[in-house]
Amino acid sequence: MELFIVFIGTLTLSTREAHINKAKKNGYEVTETISKSTTFLICGKDGDQTIINKAKSYGVRIISEQKWVETLHKVETCGTGKKRTRSDNNKSQNQKKLVYLESRQYRRFWQMRRVYKTTYIRTGSIGSKGMETSKEYETKRLAKESMTSMIASKKVSGYKEARRPQSLDYEDSSDSSDDNFGDENDENDYKYKQKKQKLENEESESDATLHGDETSDVDNGAAALKEDEDEDLSTIKSLPSLPSFITNPKSSMSIMKGNNSVDVLLAHPWKPDETDPTGWWISEKLDGVRAFWNSKRGKFYSRNGNEFVPPSWFSKGLPRDKDLDGELFGGRGKFQSTISIVKAGVEEWKNITYEIFDVPTLGLLPFEDRMKYLKKMIAENKPQYAKLVKQKSANSERDVYDELERVEKLGGEGLMIRKPGSLYEMGRSKTLLKIKTFYDGEAVVIGHEPGKGKYLRQCGSLLCRMASGKEFKVGSGMNDNDRINPPSIGSIIIYKCQELSNSGSPRFPIYLGVALDKDKPTDPDFKQKVKIK
Repeated sequence: MELFIVFIGTLTLSTREAHINKAKKNGYEVTETISKSTTFLICGKDGDQTIINKAKSYGVRIISEQKWVETLHKVETCGTGKKRTRSDNNKSQNQKKLVYLESRQYRRFWQMRRVYKTTYIRTGSIGSKGMETSKEYETKRLAKESMTSMIASKKVSGYKEARRPQSLDYEDSSDSSDDNFGDENDENDYKYKQKKQKLENEESESDATLHGDETSDVDNGAAALKEDEDEDLSTIKSLPSLPSFITNPKSSMSIMKGNNSVDVLLAHPWKPDETDPTGWWISEKLDGVRAFWNSKRGKFYSRNGNEFVPPSWFSKGLPRDKDLDGELFGGRGKFQSTISIVKAGVEEWKNITYEIFDVPTLGLLPFEDRMKYLKKMIAENKPQYAKLVKQKSANSERDVYDELERVEKLGGEGLMIRKPGSLYEMGRSKTLLKIKTFYDGEAVVIGHEPGKGKYLRQCGSLLCRMASGKEFKVGSGMNDNDRINPPSIGSIIIYKCQELSNSGSPRFPIYLGVALDKDKPTDPDFKQKVKIK
């Protein structure tokens, strides 16, 4: 297998020409531009970010000049050896180890191979060449286990073995599925090849199986998470140990920006005619305050970077090495009281919990593996004020409607559904969908209307402006405290309504509370309402 590399930026440890000559001497092919065939990108100082982003999109591994020099030295000290070509007999045996599956329902193919400690997955539409990604595991055993799990999961989700198209014969980034390279009796050559394969990215890892829309199809054991709705995690005495690539990943994500704002995963509305929810994960949409747990700082932040300051005992038991995404939740129908506690409460924090629904640090792993980590963390740490949001698998579209009806009868806001095997994406994603039977939006408070009767000398209603510029009044939903201390002029409030009037104003608006994590209004999305069948 040829390894193509590209050098960018200012190289300081040696001249560019010396680096290129040494790379070629050790069997690497040096090119000037990034392509899907590129294996490694070596970055000097002031490397072009556009090239780095392009490399990430192709699944190219990115390493520093220092790491390149160190690794190349290790390769040279392991001995050198000629590249060997496989015999036709070896190729035939290796092809048998390759697994090729197709889903006629979704008209997609999924192919997986393993080369020693590295798995290679190619996926795409049937008839296309698709896109290949790879992941290197710490041991050969872990790679085998992962491959077995992924194949079984794909078959459970409807993929079946099929005849592999000849057009894919020469499209793989590695042309061998055997555990060894070349002559198995040549131990030095074998070690040399392994060292060459093991270039790792410690500074900007672009690991493999986990980039882009294509690879979000990788389903790593979705069936293993079918959780009973009434399961109590506190009763679990022991959980199976997680693979080391989950508990100690080589690379991790961070969704914190420089100004403390947080680029969290956001949902699109569910459109029944576009997305079949069968096999997706269902959870209740909580009517609380979105909160990101920064484990290194030991603090909660809103999407806009506003810090929430609970008493120290509230966060006891939360991890100090994994960031969390969740909701500060005081119960159904208690959004306003939750807002009050988060803004100024102390002892009142005992009345809310941190409902965890994801772990962004492990965002490059499939959703099911992230849930396994959270279950293990909750069981081991036993945080008193943190819970894992319950997930249940939808067997059909009817399951979604039944659950939506059940939740809304209990006073819940709606549902969230999550695509199996999906990664944690920053920003709005089609892998996370929200379902509600009413519209909600945000508006800017531009005035206070005086109250009458029992609300004399209090605020009767809020004068608000929508993102569209349309002005309206809302008083329904405000409690006594809201009327005595109404939201200040310029603040963003959340409201819900049935529909828009002919003039464009919300009909029967209901005040829900102040939006702590918003800095501008958003009008209701009138395409997201779902009618219960």
